Amino acid sequence: MSSSPWLDDHVHPLLEAGRRVLLVEGEDDQKVYEAWLDKLAGGAGSGRVPIVVPAGGKTKVLQHIEALRDEADAGNVHGLVDRDEWDDAESAARMAELSGLRVNPQRHCLESYFCDPSELRAALARSAVPNGDRAARAIALAIRTGLDGWIGHWALWTTLERLKNRMSDAAYPNAFHQGLTLPTDSVIKAKLKEWAEMIDVTSILKNYRALRKAARREPNEQQVRSRIYAKNAFPQVVLIELNKLGAEINSDEWLWQLAEWFPEVPDDIGLILQALVV
Repeated sequence: MSSSPWLDDHVHPLLEAGRRVLLVEGEDDQKVYEAWLDKLAGGAGSGRVPIVVPAGGKTKVLQHIEALRDEADAGNVHGLVDRDEWDDAESAARMAELSGLRVNPQRHCLESYFCDPSELRAALARSAVPNGDRAARAIALAIRTGLDGWIGHWALWTTLERLKNRMSDAAYPNAFHQGLTLPTDSVIKAKLKEWAEMIDVTSILKNYRALRKAARREPNEQQVRSRIYAKNAFPQVVLIELNKLGAEINSDEWLWQLAEWFPEVPDDIGLILQALVV
């Protein structure tokens, strides 16, 4: 069993106690997925679900899953991360590479579950919060009015994130930071040329426009759930309307509170989580 101080503190004691572990990115992910796992298992305390542990980011989840490959192969450790800029091929390749890793290709990120007006309306209808339907209508109007802008923002963000990943894979900007002995000028020049060739303005704009065009052609529901950078849309649109309701709910509590109110676990993430319920 691979070891590190973090794994020794947060994961190994659970495995040694015979519990399964689901690694997620952060505390919001933890609370939301705990709520939905319990819903799928028939209630909290059933013992049928893994312990959900926030790892501190997507990269950390991937690193820990790699370090715990044997436990993941045995079905004792799982990881669930946001899709973010990954396309379907990248998501599939990552899951094939790392046993136990799960990605929902139908949503951009965790917050995407809470930017869909129809899902929000259903959740608020089950709450005791006054005027929840009014907030749902206001959110639906704001999302609908700004949708094309959000789609363009998502397409540009995704294009640039993919470029950043390619440059990182080419060791930008740390290719020469590992030692005090500097390479020759010719080696430096070759690496700089490699990086510069990646910044092909025509190609970058072409990729952005193609991604935006394809997203604009998709059904409205898919656009809302998958083609909005919901990490921004949730606080800038949804949370503003929710905070107007006067409910005694802090801004950082709305995600998991809404998750509790969902009448059903959304189908796409439900399929992933249901497989973890024993």
